[in-house]
Amino acid sequence: MYDLKHKIVSFLIIFYSFFIYSNYCFAQIKSIDDYQFISPIPNSTLNIILREGNLIDESTLDSQKIIVEGTKSGNHNGDIILAGDSKTLIFKPATPFELGEKVYVKLVSKVKTKEGRELSPIQFSFKISDRIIEKNPSHLKDKFEYSRKIINEINAKKYSEVLPPFDNLPEDFPEITITSFDNPSPGFIFMTPYSFPSVSFSYLVVIDNNGVPVYYLRVPRVTADFKVQPNGFLTFYDYASYKFIELDSAYAIIDSFACGNGYPTDDHEFLLFPDGHSIPDVL
Repeated sequence: MYDLKHKIVSFLIIFYSFFIYSNYCFAQIKSIDDYQFISPIPNSTLNIILREGNLIDESTLDSQKIIVEGTKSGNHNGDIILAGDSKTLIFKPATPFELGEKVYVKLVSKVKTKEGRELSPIQFSFKISDRIIEKNPSHLKDKFEYSRKIINEINAKKYSEVLPPFDNLPEDFPEITITSFDNPSPGFIFMTPYSFPSVSFSYLVVIDNNGVPVYYLRVPRVTADFKVQPNGFLTFYDYASYKFIELDSAYAIIDSFACGNGYPTDDHEFLLFPDGHSIPDVL
């Protein structure tokens, strides 16, 4: 009789666990499609970010609307912040997650748009790395030396009154050919020509409408998307670090930008605004 009861209880526990898990998985698959963006990506490795796409009524937010639970660290309290676009919800946990645990996130209903519609409930999970990844000291040193070399080269040119004569450019400086010249708009052209097929270096180049270099810097890496940002500074994409590097008006490196929470940074577009917000292109 005891064995029969034990088997029945065990069956009920297993069945109930399977039911809850299945219901969770179904909700995750069904609700994620209603959202434009979530971060970290499901099953990824940390602020938690959600954007459904419509303007949110901030008065309907409170810390009870998002449930965050780690398999080791338990329930997490935190702050819910509405981003400047009034569409993106950011949850900042008050305590860190633990190594190796899985974290479940659930947005319950009652969060409303400014039109009064409730956001769809959403559930997803992500995994915390099971170890602290030790950076290779030599790798970090290489990165530091590379950045310092670029800064020194930029500063050396910054304090020069003029660039070297046009006919005294580096031997591997790319040849610039103007194929058509028909009253172009005033201004400068930014480009990042690189070596081919070796692809071992590139140049950050600013030329005028006559093809004369106004500024150049040889970079021992491939770069892309060199341009002036809406905030007035310059950025380019560095394939060595997979980041966008920001330069001030004197061409000195002042910052770098990359996506987080499992999202890779694409090299094709990046915008940096005067209010400090930035928009990367996610691969």
